[in-house]
Amino acid sequence: RDEHTPPARLRVGWIGAGQHKGDLDLVAEVVKATADEFDWVFMGMCTDAIKPLIKEFHGFVAIGDYPKKMSSLQLDIAIAPLETNHFNECKSNLRLLEYGAMGWPVVCSDVFPYQTMDAPVVRCSDSVEEWVDALRSLARDEARRLAHSLKGAAGSLGVTALQKSAAALEMAIREQGSIDQIEPLIAQTSEIYDSIQSELDRLLFSEEPETSSLNNSAELIPLLRELYDLLEACEMSVQALVRKQQPILAGLLGEQLIAF
Repeated sequence: RDEHTPPARLRVGWIGAGQHKGDLDLVAEVVKATADEFDWVFMGMCTDAIKPLIKEFHGFVAIGDYPKKMSSLQLDIAIAPLETNHFNECKSNLRLLEYGAMGWPVVCSDVFPYQTMDAPVVRCSDSVEEWVDALRSLARDEARRLAHSLKGAAGSLGVTALQKSAAALEMAIREQGSIDQIEPLIAQTSEIYDSIQSELDRLLFSEEPETSSLNNSAELIPLLRELYDLLEACEMSVQALVRKQQPILAGLLGEQLIAF
């Protein structure tokens, strides 16, 4: 993701080795049906039918780098399709455990290894419609949660425009509004978000902090912390960016940088 742009679409993905063509064939039509709704991300393998439809493909890595690479994909939803046959029924639920370690919601096939241990996943038959409905349902839940969090954070900061936009988006998602209703609200919220982040970048990372008009660090510290938390909730790279620019922050905030 671009570190200065909040994602417009959820990232949905699959991770696996090269012997899963049959499993991926189960969801080829699912990817096709939702390619305009989600950014599809595949790691390790991707079939010829699916590859033209996806946003990103990542090759496999050494086992020691595997967890870090998985995390870097920043998926919002993960899928685990599995053909129904005797071989697969003898497998473990390792894929669900890996996805669970990442904290990703999962849509998976309703086959034996994924029916064990009462895992909190959404299980589907081989029906394309069932998979698409499950993904869209999870997407609505995730989008509604993010809109609600953004509304609350904006309200706490007194950023009225962002609060109202996020509230309207949350309401539209909750009432299952049409794409035509929701997309303009997403665009509006993203535009306001961008303006806030640009202003924060200007204040925090100016090359000439001594010219800043923000001289009252006692008042500035809480505002910066709240803005930082708000942006970090949408883009984890903000934390690294703030740390990288500590010298400039120190010039602006002095000894109180530690409090931030």
